[in-house]
Amino acid sequence: MRISHPGKRLPRLLGVMCVILIIECGLALVLSFRIDTDAAARSMTRMTRVGRRGRTSTLPRAHQPTMEAEATLLHTFNSDIARVTFPSLFFSLHHRGGKSQIPRHHLLRPSPFEDPASAQTAERMLRRMLQNRQRSDGRTVCPDRRTFGLVAGAYGRLRYVNRRSKDFRMVTWYGEESKTHNSRSGEHRAKWTPTDKLVQLLQLQLELCAREGWPRGILPQVGAYNRILKRLARGRQPLRGVQALELIKLMQSRIPVGENGVLCKPDSASFEFAIEAIASFRKPVKMNEKTILPHSFASDLGFEFPAGSSEMNCIGEAEVLLEQLESMANSTENHYFNACRHLIEGLGRHVVTEAKHNTQAARECFVHRSVELLVRLEALAQALPPSCIVPSSTFTSVILALSTIKRSSSAQQAEEILLRMLNYYRDLDSFDCNGLLSSQSFNTRDLSKAFSGAIAAHSSARDTVGAERVMNKMCEVYESGAFGGSFVPDVRSFGSVIALYGKKHSYRSNADHCERILSRLEDVALAEKHRGRAYHLTAQPYNIAMLARVRSVGTSWPRRQSSTEEKRAHAEANNQIILRAQSLLDHMEYSMNVKPDPYTYSILLNAWCKQSRPGNEGPADEAEMLLRRRIEDIDIEKVYGDAEAHDLPEGNVEIWPNAKHYASVLKAHAQRRSAAGAKKAVALLSEMEQRHFDATIIADDNALRTKSGYVVETKDVAKPDLVCYAITIDAFANSRLPEASVVALRLLEAVETKFSNGDESMKPNARLYTAAILSLVHSPYIEEVGEDENFHNRRPQNNAKRAWGILERMKESDVKPNSFSYNYVINCCASQQNRDAQDKKEAFSIAVKAFQELRAATALEPDDSCIIDPYHPDSFTYAFMLKCCNNLLGEGNLHMKVASQTFKACCSAGYLNDAVLDRLWNGVSPDQFFDLVDVGAERVSIERHSRECPVRVSELPSAWSRCCNS
Repeated sequence: MRISHPGKRLPRLLGVMCVILIIECGLALVLSFRIDTDAAARSMTRMTRVGRRGRTSTLPRAHQPTMEAEATLLHTFNSDIARVTFPSLFFSLHHRGGKSQIPRHHLLRPSPFEDPASAQTAERMLRRMLQNRQRSDGRTVCPDRRTFGLVAGAYGRLRYVNRRSKDFRMVTWYGEESKTHNSRSGEHRAKWTPTDKLVQLLQLQLELCAREGWPRGILPQVGAYNRILKRLARGRQPLRGVQALELIKLMQSRIPVGENGVLCKPDSASFEFAIEAIASFRKPVKMNEKTILPHSFASDLGFEFPAGSSEMNCIGEAEVLLEQLESMANSTENHYFNACRHLIEGLGRHVVTEAKHNTQAARECFVHRSVELLVRLEALAQALPPSCIVPSSTFTSVILALSTIKRSSSAQQAEEILLRMLNYYRDLDSFDCNGLLSSQSFNTRDLSKAFSGAIAAHSSARDTVGAERVMNKMCEVYESGAFGGSFVPDVRSFGSVIALYGKKHSYRSNADHCERILSRLEDVALAEKHRGRAYHLTAQPYNIAMLARVRSVGTSWPRRQSSTEEKRAHAEANNQIILRAQSLLDHMEYSMNVKPDPYTYSILLNAWCKQSRPGNEGPADEAEMLLRRRIEDIDIEKVYGDAEAHDLPEGNVEIWPNAKHYASVLKAHAQRRSAAGAKKAVALLSEMEQRHFDATIIADDNALRTKSGYVVETKDVAKPDLVCYAITIDAFANSRLPEASVVALRLLEAVETKFSNGDESMKPNARLYTAAILSLVHSPYIEEVGEDENFHNRRPQNNAKRAWGILERMKESDVKPNSFSYNYVINCCASQQNRDAQDKKEAFSIAVKAFQELRAATALEPDDSCIIDPYHPDSFTYAFMLKCCNNLLGEGNLHMKVASQTFKACCSAGYLNDAVLDRLWNGVSPDQFFDLVDVGAERVSIERHSRECPVRVSELPSAWSRCCNS
């Protein structure tokens, strides 16, 4: 056995004994601090000697404590309050064990930064001292400013919950006192915040000062006010600006008793926090009862406070405070630097957020002031230590404010400030990319916003060259990596330049510029993807590029004299332009994996719709193919289980293709004015109705489970609206199909049935009824006779009666007819020239009734000016009335009398045009025509050789056509 030497074991034993001794001393020290807060409160009660009935059992005046004894007793009270608030700092320990790091026990004592329990105990102790002081008529110990400071410090240590997880929720709790009383629901406790408690403690301290005669030992010092101002500056209270300004005015108020000066002279930190709170406040408000101190409380203490109904501008008050801070002799440059920075950001925020409410002159004044302060701030930063850096948010605020001023000088100034910003950070002596990015004064997102603001300033001034120059500078900074890899250009910057080129004239070169800038944006997105970082591309820049390409389409259609080959070549060129714009949709969806939005399809569908016309039927088919492409994508997503779509709330579900997309395709088919277009339109409308009906109940395993296993999807697909029905009826009205009127009236009845069943959105309007009347002009309404379904056993009804019946039904449905409704009724009556004499007579009487009813709606005198009203006779009214005379009345005195009266009424109303003259020329003899128009005797001998009238409106008095030329 090996025996060690005793001299070697002695140092080891001494070391172990020292460690044990240190541990024992530490435990004794901790146990000495660990006291019971309730015991401390009870000890204060015994020392103040409060009786059972609320009276204070004080000592005789001869036996009252001396000044030294009172100071000792006050020190004891303050020590008790300090021990209540501070021991929690030593016992905020988490006990964890094992490798799993699972907590075995809860907190032995809650953290003073999150739990207000210790602060509430200290407040109760303070309030008990105040009560005893008031009951004893000043014979007990009076709290001093240190007592209030200890309690206020306990509330001031309360911070945000979960600060590491960036969950910036303020610590709040419910007070013990009741805020409101309700006999049914009981007492409702008020919700408190640390700022509210600090304000309440300040009120208690000022009330104590007023009772004690405003002694200097109890007056709140500047630290008490700064603690509240700092909370207001860093908090999110809605009236923080007004409250901070009132607190500064309270500090500068004179003491009501004697000539002891102001209540508390603000220091440089006070002005800094107040300016920060005011600058973060956006709107000017009215002083009300929600301010920092009630006006009744201020008046009771003897302070002179501003009236409660005055409106103040927070930004202007911040300017005054900055001047006071600048004039202070003992103000530090750091506080002035920070205050100036906050004011610049407040001015920029006010200009951007309140651009709609401020005038152009006011905004220019604010912007000019922010630019001046920025120049002063940059000069001040050079004189301060290197640690004082102008924040990037300050430069960005000024640039964004300049972007709201639509002037070229503002755009140049914004670009100049942007260049100064870049040079400022590059010329720093301690410039280090990684160090700069880790500091709180610089943020690459602010740099991205600065570039976006400079581009927006050039966009407001319509300066494409300047906007593209700033964009190139942004790409240069990004590619060089001067500010680290975290700086990434914003998508909106590229979108603004693309939109600026797209807003110019419809030249194809502008569309090429848009696509070139779009390709640079895609290069940035691909570079970020290779670096493993997400760069969210949206459909907005692609939409702008598509719109710019679509605007380059030639809008003018060749004249009638042009050959068929020229019209075909013109249509083919326009179709190729739209197809190139549609190729961007394929590129963004399949190559760049960017999902299109509803506006993407609206651009392309409207472009195809504008190109659809008789003789050019291809665009309508292209529009329908594009719509069905989107419908197929939706169906595929449903089949392969897009469960996330069912988890979205009902208000957030984006439905597209929507009703406007369907309406664009329906309008493209209707503009063809052919039978094939009408049939395709009604087929698409029927499919739309069927899809909406089938989407009401969908079986889905991933959806919310019910007892039946189904989920209701009321907004899965678009619902047909009145516009879709009106366009389809128009398509049949212009198709000249034999069954057009039957289909149109059935569609009208379907809409009326939906409305009668409770669908308020499907109430028929004037356009719907007017389109149904128009369908009767070129298509007779067929009604069954007998039980046989053969077409030969049916006979056409009198369309004039049917049209008048629709007009009456329109009035019964509380839908006001317009001039188009009456014009189509008169035109429908004029189309009955092939009927028998009885039908012609009934049709003419209906036309006269409609004409008189329309004229009675707006009676115009010859000297009256034209009235722009949808419910008055126009040129079509008189032309259709002359058409009725020509088709329904034979030659004779009645024909001549009605035609002459109609012509004179047309000239008197000022709606004479060439169409009215042609109808009159074809209805009366040449002699009668020249007598009516009164153009001279030498034209009477002219005989009729053609149906075209030899007299034009330009040869007649201008008063007859004054409303047509307006």
